[in-house]
Amino acid sequence: AEPAPAADDGGAEPLAAADAVACGAGGGGGAPAEAGMLEENPWVRPAWLDPVLGGPRAAATRRVAQRREQLRAHVEHLWAENEHLRQRCEGTGEREDAEVRALLQRAGDAAARGGG
Repeated sequence: AEPAPAADDGGAEPLAAADAVACGAGGGGGAPAEAGMLEENPWVRPAWLDPVLGGPRAAATRRVAQRREQLRAHVEHLWAENEHLRQRCEGTGEREDAEVRALLQRAGDAAARGGG
């Protein structure tokens, strides 16, 4: 009699690997078998091994760090632009007041010449 085909259960593998590590199973291989399992299954091993061995968590951590750096650079750009606009607009009101006074002065002078 042929053995029945194994069921394709994608969720069972991480659980079985975690149980094997937790129970010290793995065919009686002991520590070397556990170390191999930790390298093969990134979701079973501790997070502190990710930078060394890589895997999905390391990739996710790298993407988060890259996004954080992009956001930090964007914030710095916005601060610089804000400071530039602040310096550019500094004193604009004073210049406008001076221009209005000069225009009123010219209008008053023209009215005095034309009216007298």
